[in-house]
Amino acid sequence: MLLCKGILIFLAYLISYYAYGLLFVRLFKIHSRSLTYVLLSGIFLYSTIFLAYVLGPKYMRVPLSRITLVWGVFWAVSVILLLWFFRKDSARVLRETGNFIRKNIGNSLLVAAFTVGQCVFNGLYGRWSSSNNPSQYVAYVPTAIFTNELGTTDPRTGLLRSAFDLKLFTQSMLDHSAVVSKLFKVHPLIEIRWVTPFFFFILGNLIVYLLAREMFAEKSKQWLFFAVYQAAVMLTADSYLTDSFYIYFRNYEGKNIMSALVIPILMYVFWKLYKDPWDRDALALGLITIIGSYAFSGSALFMTPVMELGLIPAVVSGKSFKRILYDAFLLLLPCAIYAVYYMGGIQFHYFNLPIR
Repeated sequence: MLLCKGILIFLAYLISYYAYGLLFVRLFKIHSRSLTYVLLSGIFLYSTIFLAYVLGPKYMRVPLSRITLVWGVFWAVSVILLLWFFRKDSARVLRETGNFIRKNIGNSLLVAAFTVGQCVFNGLYGRWSSSNNPSQYVAYVPTAIFTNELGTTDPRTGLLRSAFDLKLFTQSMLDHSAVVSKLFKVHPLIEIRWVTPFFFFILGNLIVYLLAREMFAEKSKQWLFFAVYQAAVMLTADSYLTDSFYIYFRNYEGKNIMSALVIPILMYVFWKLYKDPWDRDALALGLITIIGSYAFSGSALFMTPVMELGLIPAVVSGKSFKRILYDAFLLLLPCAIYAVYYMGGIQFHYFNLPIR
């Protein structure tokens, strides 16, 4: 029964991210119809919408059961309507995906086999960690379900907080896990430490493969790049000082989205912008990725500006200096907005969010 519910949640995520990705492609007039692009833009658009929805009710201490009911209805209705209205776009995406797999059957099977292996390893061993962070990330969700409120109770002590934890307040990934666990009546660990990590593995591998395709024309070099990239991740996964450790052993935490998805996506975006600073598809993907990443971890505030150093080659080469600055400004804008919240509330304690 637990396995069936886990599969059901996985399929719900897959269909939802696909539907919202179709919405993103249509809204921003994206030329790309890649399944990878649709899924990646979909997950961050979906996460951004949920973040905007949950913050108000969370602060007002609306019961989790009511938050779940409202979101469950909106979630189901929106996905059905999106799939219906964009059925032609969906057919085109699926058709082009099928054609690509047929033309690249070898590489596609290799990537699929590697991904399955990662998921099996994660399911058997990758969930365990010696860190104390599970009390922060895993226990948050059962605590929310038990108290029927989001973020009001300290999961370590079981005591009511006087104010919300500002570092976790905007990380709606945890709130979403509570909503999904409540909605599907499943133990939170099934969603947190099985379904979500598996999705990160799949989407992370897809973006790395997409980057390889963008960098190399030869199929053999595409697979070689993918293999070397994954080997580097696996060989450094035994040290908690590396991002690889988060991917394999702490993949239930929001930080994993940074190393598994956001960094590879921005690598892809910067590569595209280096080749063509006017590439709207790449810029749009970068923007929605950065905005949506704050639903997973506030670490995006520090990581994104450093990642933008990837635009330096485009500046040095003299490729449309003003346009590159424009791209960099847009990509930094979400960080600047979040920095006001972070510096004002978390760093200098100018405000807090009292629990009334």
